[in-house]
Amino acid sequence: MKAIQQYIQRYLSWGFSIIPVKSRDKVPLVEWKQYQSRKPNNKEINNWLKAYWNKGENIGIVCGGVSGNLTVLDFDTNSAWKDFKSKWKEFRSDEITDVTPVIKTGRGHQVYIKLNSVGRTRKPTAGFDIKGEGGYVVSPPSIHPNGATYKLLNPNIKHILKIKDLAELGISEGGSGQGRKPPLNTAETLEGVTQGERDNTCIQMAGRYKKQGLDIKETLVLCKQFADNCKPPFPHDQVEKCVNSAYRYQDNNSRQHKTRDSEEVPILPIKKVSVTELDNGFELDFTLKAKKKVIVRVKNLRKDSNHNVSGAMDINYLKPKLIVGFRRATVNLTSLSSRTQAAGYLKGRKFETKYKIPWNEIIYRTCDKTLGRYRTGNDVEIIKSNITVEPLKYLVEPFLPLGVPTIIFGSPGHTKSLVATLLAAIVQVPKSDDSLGVVTPVTPIPVMYLDFENNKDEFTWRWVAITKGIGVEKSDIYYLPCSVPLAEMADKVRKHIGEYSIGLLILDSLVGAAGGNPNDAEPVVFLMNALKTFGVVTTLILAHTSKETSGSRKTPYGSVFYEAFARSVWRCEKGQELSDGELLTTLTHTKANRSSKHAPVKLAWRFSEDTITVKTAAASEEEPNSSVTLASNITVILKNSPDCRLKVRPLAEMLNKSAETIRMTLKRMAKSGQVEHFPDKTWGLIESEANGDRGTQDENKPMPE
Repeated sequence: MKAIQQYIQRYLSWGFSIIPVKSRDKVPLVEWKQYQSRKPNNKEINNWLKAYWNKGENIGIVCGGVSGNLTVLDFDTNSAWKDFKSKWKEFRSDEITDVTPVIKTGRGHQVYIKLNSVGRTRKPTAGFDIKGEGGYVVSPPSIHPNGATYKLLNPNIKHILKIKDLAELGISEGGSGQGRKPPLNTAETLEGVTQGERDNTCIQMAGRYKKQGLDIKETLVLCKQFADNCKPPFPHDQVEKCVNSAYRYQDNNSRQHKTRDSEEVPILPIKKVSVTELDNGFELDFTLKAKKKVIVRVKNLRKDSNHNVSGAMDINYLKPKLIVGFRRATVNLTSLSSRTQAAGYLKGRKFETKYKIPWNEIIYRTCDKTLGRYRTGNDVEIIKSNITVEPLKYLVEPFLPLGVPTIIFGSPGHTKSLVATLLAAIVQVPKSDDSLGVVTPVTPIPVMYLDFENNKDEFTWRWVAITKGIGVEKSDIYYLPCSVPLAEMADKVRKHIGEYSIGLLILDSLVGAAGGNPNDAEPVVFLMNALKTFGVVTTLILAHTSKETSGSRKTPYGSVFYEAFARSVWRCEKGQELSDGELLTTLTHTKANRSSKHAPVKLAWRFSEDTITVKTAAASEEEPNSSVTLASNITVILKNSPDCRLKVRPLAEMLNKSAETIRMTLKRMAKSGQVEHFPDKTWGLIESEANGDRGTQDENKPMPE
């Protein structure tokens, strides 16, 4: 079946009225006015298919009631499209492409929506058209006049989003004419305008704030802020004249048009406000007269570098049936303009016919009470000295102290993820005959793996191979791929932790989980606060190695606060592959808050096509020792290396020395007949040294440096 036929069937299944349109043009090929009130019949469609569509002509969709109240949001500029996507995130919690068709046109984007009532085609702002009654759009797989093909970005979409009105998406329904002047953006206008625009802009702002319910004092504060930002500043006495003029005009105008019904609509007074602390925010319960309620939840509170506090706000109105005001709208609690915009949007919604809801007061009291609680912090507690303190407990000893965050860090490819997956496996299926030298839980502990770096296929292979390698027939793990920082998905993760009784949470990796600039302290605070809301759950965080440090001074990549907030830190370093195919990993304990540092742990990995086995390296194996000379340590490493040969850089990394120091030591060892330099730039032991015959050389005697 041709693509055009598939699209025709799709559009008919959605209830659209379709028409043929000239290719590389937007001119209908038939008299289309009749199809604004009726859909074409099957005979007409078959005729058009033969005469037009099979010959490459475009296909059009008639908007309005004939197509099930179809409204198409048509964005011709990138700025208009970005503004819309920003509003969508503010007013909705889902993705556009998950709920309704999105089209890539020759110049921009289109979004298909079905409304309760469709207005005429109009142009609210530059670069943005609303196609409704009396309009049509060219649709996929048509060809745009510039040669581009109209493309459906989400071809698996089955339905079209149905909403009451466009206000639910933050789109004003005020404009209705082509070329109408865009509405005033008060948030941007607060930044000021140039001379010649100050009077008119100030009057427009005052009128907007008056309509949104602000009293004249509140409006004066905002307009004076605007005046100070103008170039040159606008005198405050002129501001007062503009505001007074706007309020007099609005009052006179409203008196002339006020009806008997509006005079009789009372405002519901607030009888009681209660505040409840949530895991990561607050809930405010406003009890109104006439047994009405407004419930406001403010979550994910965060403060930026300018000390502005923002949060995700949910508002529900109970009458007693629940009506959603908005969900997860980001509101700057410290900004007057942000408060005003939130209240203004709610005032534009029709929650009640008999009463007016005091949204302005509700929003302002919500912001003030939330800020007060947020800035107050927790109550003081008394810690006594005459109590018994429990010793440090472990989920897996020595790696994972119970109930606190641990970091394992290392360079890419140094088996961090293998170690984390291994720990997850032995926690979920504790083995009494464990040969890894660790102490595991007595009973299985559910684990959830949050993957910010890799994909499901890669993790699945690693999980199956390791569980098979340690002899576990069946073990399930909770896996969650993540694309946003942990603080933004804390509610979802906390729900899963409670639902599945998670005892170990693994974050792979730290930078993805924190978000933001890894060198800033702010992402650390957000991550730490999110982890605190999860309760007593053991957390393992994987991290990369900082570039600025080397050797024993290596630290996790990013801000020093990452290492500071972890209670235990381990450095993971991959060694050389041994002659029998085993790969060595050394885990070095670099930080411990409630214990002394544990001895290094050495793991030997062996890989096959579908299995990864692991064991602790044999205690008898020689390894570098800080109590002997550098030359002796080089000898030990070369003995354990394939062909007893290595280049300078790997030796420097394993011994935490500079390359120049290693090179000079090797030259001295070559003069004394212990090593030789090969053409491939490797250094190797002379045969007698490789076989262990050291002659009269004392291994522990320092060589002349």
